[in-house]
Amino acid sequence: YVEGQLFYDPFVLAANNTITKVTWSGGYYQAPTSTDSFQINLYSDSGGSPNLASATSIAFSNLTRTDTGATGGDGEEDFTYTADVSQPITGGLNQWLSIADGTGNWLWASSSNNAPSVYTESGINATPYSINQAFTLTAGSGSPVPEPGAYAMIGSLALTGAAFLRRKRAR
Repeated sequence: YVEGQLFYDPFVLAANNTITKVTWSGGYYQAPTSTDSFQINLYSDSGGSPNLASATSIAFSNLTRTDTGATGGDGEEDFTYTADVSQPITGGLNQWLSIADGTGNWLWASSSNNAPSVYTESGINATPYSINQAFTLTAGSGSPVPEPGAYAMIGSLALTGAAFLRRKRAR
C-alpha cells in the first residue's frame, strides 16, 4: 500500500435496483482512529477500468465499525463496516466501487472473489491489481448482490443443470 493509492472493484447488478446497504472490511496500519472518515464512490466502466471522470459520491448514514478480532496480512487490525445508503443503480452494466478512508493509513481488505480490481496513484493511471477487494452491496429487496465471480459460478451451475435435464429427457 502506498499513500495516495485508491482501489476500485467491479460489480454488476442483474436489474435496476437501489442499493440500501454497503458492507466492507479493512484495517488500519497504525492504531485505528476514533472516528472513521470514509468516502464511497461509484464509477461507470470504461473498457474494463473505472471511468475516473464519472465519480458519483454515495451519501451514507449509520456507519458501524466492528472489530473482527483478526489481523490482516500486513499486520493491520481488521474491522467490518456497514453503512446505510439509498443509491439507485442501473442493472446490466459493469460498474466500479471505491471505498477510501481519509486518514491515509487504512487498507481495504481482500476477498476470495476472482474478479480483478484496479488501483490508481494520485487519481491517475488505473493499473490492474490481482487481489479483489472485500465488499457486499445489499439491494432494496434486502438481498446481497453477488460480485462478478459469483455470476460465473451461477452460470456454470445453470449449464450443468440444463445438460442434466437434457440428458434425462433423451432417455
